[in-house]
Amino acid sequence: MPKRPCTCDRYQQGQPYEPGRDCRLCWIYAHHPKFRALWGGAPLAQEDPGLLERSLDFMRSLTRHVRAGCPQVSDEVLAQRLALCRTCEFFHNDRCGQCGCHLVGAVFAKARWQHEQCPIGKW
Repeated sequence: MPKRPCTCDRYQQGQPYEPGRDCRLCWIYAHHPKFRALWGGAPLAQEDPGLLERSLDFMRSLTRHVRAGCPQVSDEVLAQRLALCRTCEFFHNDRCGQCGCHLVGAVFAKARWQHEQCPIGKW
């Protein structure tokens, strides 16, 4: 198994990558399970939910959204929510790594729905 290419740990867990402050290799090691496993690290504590779990969570969210009359938040609230999401360690490819829902989009964007909440309480 290859040895981890960097051990400087110049990265603060839970913070977005910032060039000049953080080590890119440490950030990749902290955020990408495949690279972490490649370098012999323990798997990340939280894996993305599987397809079945994501589907069930989405259906529950969609049901709540439709029952409430499909209310959406204002553009300002949406921007605030997405700003918080983008700094989160679980945010990858416009999707929440905790619940698996897409947060960005015109229609099926959980962050846009008024009655939805962040699964770890950030909004």
